[in-house]
Amino acid sequence: MNYKEEYQKLLQHISYLEEENHRLKKKQEIFDKTRKIAKIGSWMLDMKGKDFNVSNEIYDIFDIVDKPSKFGLEEIAEFIHPDFKDSTFEAFESYRKNIKNFDFEFKIISQKGKEKVLRCIGEFEYNKFGAPVLLSGLLIDITSKELYSEVESKFKILFENAPDGIFMINIKGIITLCNNQFANSVKLKKEEVIGRHATDFIKNKSIFKLKFKELVDNAFAEAELIQIAADNSEQYVWRKSIALYDSNNKFTGAISFSRDITEQKEAENKLKLSEEKYRLLIDHAVDGIFIGDYSGKFQIVNESAAQITGYSKEELLTMKMADLFDKNQLNEKPLRFDLVLEGQSVTMQRKIVKKDGSKLEIEMKSKKLKNGLLQAIMRDISVYNETLRNLRNSEENFRLLFENSPLGIFTATKDGTIINLNESLLDVLGSPSIEATKTINILTFPPLVENGFANDFLNCIKSRKIIKKEYLYTSKWGKTNYLWEHLVPLIENDDVKLVYVIVENTTQRKNIELELIKAKEKAEESDKLKSSFLANMSHEIRTPMNAIVGFSDLINNEIISGDEQKKYTEIIKYNSNQLLQIINDILDISKIEVGQLKIVKKACNINDLFDKLYNVFIEETKHKEKLKIIKNKTLSNEECVIQTDELRLWQVLTNLINNAIKFTENGYVEFGYYIQDEEYKHNLVFYVKDTGIGISKKNIKNIFNVFHRADQATNKIYGGTGLGLSICKGITKLLGGKIWVESNVSSGSVFYFTLPYEIQKRENKMEKNNSEERKSKDFNWQGKSILVVEDNMPNFIFIKELLKRTEAKIIHAEAGDEAVDIATNNYLDMVLMDIRLPEMDGYEATRKIKLIKPDLPIIAQTAYAMADDRIKCFEAGCNGYFSKPINRTELLQMIDTYFKE
Repeated sequence: MNYKEEYQKLLQHISYLEEENHRLKKKQEIFDKTRKIAKIGSWMLDMKGKDFNVSNEIYDIFDIVDKPSKFGLEEIAEFIHPDFKDSTFEAFESYRKNIKNFDFEFKIISQKGKEKVLRCIGEFEYNKFGAPVLLSGLLIDITSKELYSEVESKFKILFENAPDGIFMINIKGIITLCNNQFANSVKLKKEEVIGRHATDFIKNKSIFKLKFKELVDNAFAEAELIQIAADNSEQYVWRKSIALYDSNNKFTGAISFSRDITEQKEAENKLKLSEEKYRLLIDHAVDGIFIGDYSGKFQIVNESAAQITGYSKEELLTMKMADLFDKNQLNEKPLRFDLVLEGQSVTMQRKIVKKDGSKLEIEMKSKKLKNGLLQAIMRDISVYNETLRNLRNSEENFRLLFENSPLGIFTATKDGTIINLNESLLDVLGSPSIEATKTINILTFPPLVENGFANDFLNCIKSRKIIKKEYLYTSKWGKTNYLWEHLVPLIENDDVKLVYVIVENTTQRKNIELELIKAKEKAEESDKLKSSFLANMSHEIRTPMNAIVGFSDLINNEIISGDEQKKYTEIIKYNSNQLLQIINDILDISKIEVGQLKIVKKACNINDLFDKLYNVFIEETKHKEKLKIIKNKTLSNEECVIQTDELRLWQVLTNLINNAIKFTENGYVEFGYYIQDEEYKHNLVFYVKDTGIGISKKNIKNIFNVFHRADQATNKIYGGTGLGLSICKGITKLLGGKIWVESNVSSGSVFYFTLPYEIQKRENKMEKNNSEERKSKDFNWQGKSILVVEDNMPNFIFIKELLKRTEAKIIHAEAGDEAVDIATNNYLDMVLMDIRLPEMDGYEATRKIKLIKPDLPIIAQTAYAMADDRIKCFEAGCNGYFSKPINRTELLQMIDTYFKE
């Protein structure tokens, strides 16, 4: 045997094996890289379910950075998308039980939170007895394929349903593809469009060659064209084309987007016509029109502007707006271009200086135009203001005549409701008050129906003529008089709005007539004098009354029935109370959060408080027949008087009981209290228990947070702001206690809160009753002068009526500077100061008055109701503060307190 040759062969074989092994490793590396790039992972499971192995690519597919010690079927199941869990488990179990090779797709959420679509392929291996012993397979990431299919699908939908027409052309201009919108726009089917030249649908064909060159040179082109459809109809279109290139950057055609702009072109033509009309309107407008830049320099003025100012149009175009006003006046009251530039519309009444130096009263409205220029419309109001001053004088004369006339005068609506009357009518009828007289309805009150006055009232409305008649009338209050009544219909827009009635007590004259009936001539002469007097009075009164009715109609231009008025009033009242409650809640929670909620502790009888609450809620739950209200008082009347803020305690209990009633339809709502520590008696525990819908455990921890609801769905059913429990928590904390709740869904809730148990001496009942009685009496401030500073006339009228019976002298000021002037030159006992006023506000006015009269009490009454607003009022020098809406009793008591001091 030649060992050397054998050895050489062995070495050659070993070398071959090493090379083959190296090639196999290379192939394995290539295979591994391929699997990684293709996102293919392999797995293997023995049929006994004891061993599950995966390749590294599986971890990459699931975005797992740190390999776990165990990664089997249970761990994989955690990554399966919730929508695919059931179907994936069912498919895998079905294949494994039936020993059937499989291929299916499912979705996962990777460790990085990415959604992926995977394809799972499985194949069984068998032993020599034909029994399955191993299940192996692949897991392939096919997300990109799915996304591509989805994008392709969405693109097709977008292409076919785009609002614009879309088509593609080749380098020869032949249409190779189009969507439904383009085919419809040319009144053809898609297959009829494809293959035709793009110029077949253009009116001006020469433009195509020009735009096609622009497209080749610049990669895009756009133009406005007239498109021709198959039926020869035309439409304006805007068309944009984008060049298309192949992989070698060679131009292959274009894709074009075509949009119908027919309506836009028509709108542009209308705009041009509108601009021309606008120019004519400016030139022929009665008011002066000035258009200029932000510096006030005029760029456009009309003929009326020249007539108002006395300058020519050419002169005005060299001027600025400020040139038309007195320089000193501008320093005191600027034109406020700053507000106009911010986008506000500014209206002001001023005097301009005309070219001849004379001054003219004008009203000017300024605003910013869309093009950035400023426009001012100026109107000569000198004649109007003079007429207005005369009208005001007439109104004042009529008011004096109305109030001081010896004749009874009243006005009534067509439905018989008395709306206005003077003091003389009270004496004629023997009525105790104006309010009592207004309870009479002319058309239904028996004495007026029986003596014929109601019928005459209807005839006056129907005939629209004056009716005069004498009656023997016994009033509701037992006074019998002969009355001469003069009915005058007040007509507006060919309709009787009101009936004006003048009533003269003719009892004395009638008695004389009866006694001197034989003296016929004297009686007739007396009758003539009376008729003449009434006719003259009618004329004198109707003249100013006509103007008053006209202006009243501008305020109230609808006549509504009594039932409608009552209905509307109730609706307004209900919604106003709801809104006020929301506002109060918001204010309370704001004050609690900034630590500004005021707590005033004094003696409070809990038993009395519970009795009042019980009476209130028994009345409010009458409509819930299956609900019972229970109160539980555990202390005697001597032991139940504690030191706390009764108003805030009432607020907390009311909130909790209201909530319990709201969420409970059947069963009961119980509220009560007990001593928490019987031996030491440190705290009282209050509770409100119900058998309502209850609160889930997960929501209890948040129930006292601002705006939180146990279940947001209940808002649609039960309503509410979501602030009530937050306010209860804040108030309870301020009172020295804490609040919590115990509840289960469908079995009701129990809200608890504690308060310090500080026993107080029971109030003297007689003193308490006397105090309450004192609150209800009228205050008598005869000889006192009160200045009411209020720019809102309805608010002033309300305060004036509120103070009317106190017999105090009421003085009115509408602005801050006017208030300072009145306070400086008049003796005053009190000032009620509004804060938001024109020009000088209430803060500044208060400071100036206090400099002159530091001891004069000033009470702020304002709609500003936040904690900071209250502080500002006191810092300005106010002695007291009330937020609107004003509480009548509290305001009267505060004023009375300062008067006593």
